[in-house]
Amino acid sequence: MPRTQNGITLTPSAGKHEQPGYVCCNLCGSDTPRLILAEQPDPRFPGCRLGVVRCRTCGLVYRNIRQKAENVRGHGERYPDDYLMPDWIAGRKTAFAGPSKLLGSFRRNNRILDVGAGHGFFLDACAGQGWDCHGVEPSRRAADYARRNFGLSLSCGAFEEALYPDEHFDAVTFFNVLESLPDPKAALQKTRRLLRPGGAVMVRFSNAAFHVAAFRFFLLLGRIHPRFNRADQAVIHLYAFDRKTITRLLSETGFADIKVTIATLSWTTTSREGIGAWRKLACGLLYAGARLVTLASFGRLLISPSLLVTARKD
Repeated sequence: MPRTQNGITLTPSAGKHEQPGYVCCNLCGSDTPRLILAEQPDPRFPGCRLGVVRCRTCGLVYRNIRQKAENVRGHGERYPDDYLMPDWIAGRKTAFAGPSKLLGSFRRNNRILDVGAGHGFFLDACAGQGWDCHGVEPSRRAADYARRNFGLSLSCGAFEEALYPDEHFDAVTFFNVLESLPDPKAALQKTRRLLRPGGAVMVRFSNAAFHVAAFRFFLLLGRIHPRFNRADQAVIHLYAFDRKTITRLLSETGFADIKVTIATLSWTTTSREGIGAWRKLACGLLYAGARLVTLASFGRLLISPSLLVTARKD
C-alpha cells in the first residue's frame, strides 16, 4: 500500500521508491526507516522538508528524502570572496594539523588524494610534509582559493566523475565529506580501487551518537524555555555515521585494520562569522573531556562530536 511521508506519496516498486529524492539505507539496502528527529524545513533549501531516520536493520542514520545532488554541490558558490573569517581559517588549520601527520607510515609512492578538498587547508599541511598532493572539489570558488593561496591544482567536479589511475595513491582522505555524498558505499569502493595494495583511507565525520543525543537534549531544554533550544538538524547531512556503522561500511568495501578515535575539534564550523573567546574555550573543554572519557574507558566510549577513522586496503 502507498504511504505518505513529508506530504509525498511513496509508492514501492521492486523494493525501491519511484519518487525522486527518496532513498533506502545505503549500508544494508533495507527500507525500514524509523523517524528519529522531528522533521523541520532546512533553511538552506526553502520548501524542502528533510526526514532524518535510523535504519531499523543496521542502525545507519540518514536523510531519506533528499535535495538533488547538483543543488547541494552548488551551495558553496553562493558566498562572496571575502566570506572566510580568520577564526574559521585558524580552526581548519587546527583540525587538520594532527591528521596530516598520521599517514606517514603509509607512504610508498608519495601520492595523496583529498576528496572534497575544500579550500585546500589539509593538502597544504600535507604539502609541507613533502606529499605529492591531489584533490577533487566540486566548488570552483573553493578550488580557486586553494590555487591562489596554496598553489594547489584541484580537480573541479564530483568525486564520482573524477578519473584517476587504479592503485595510484598511498592515501585517500575524506574530511566531513563522506556523509555528504549521495552514495558513500560506492565512494569507498572507488577509493579502494584508487589505492595501492596496503594504502590507507582516512575519514573524519560527525558522530551520529553524539549529535542525535545533543539534538534531543536541546529540544528538552526548549520545553523549559525557547531560548535554551539550540537544536540544529543541519549538522546531520545526507548520512551520520557512528563507530558501528562506519566500521561495517569500511569492512564491507574491502578495508581492514579499522581504527576509530575522536577527532581534533575546531571551534567553528561556519566560515561567515567571527567566534568569541568563550566558544573557543568551550570547544577546548569539550575536546579535553572527550579525550579523558576515551582514555578512561580504554577507547570503548567515543563521545566526541567528530570522529576520525583510518583503515588499510585489505
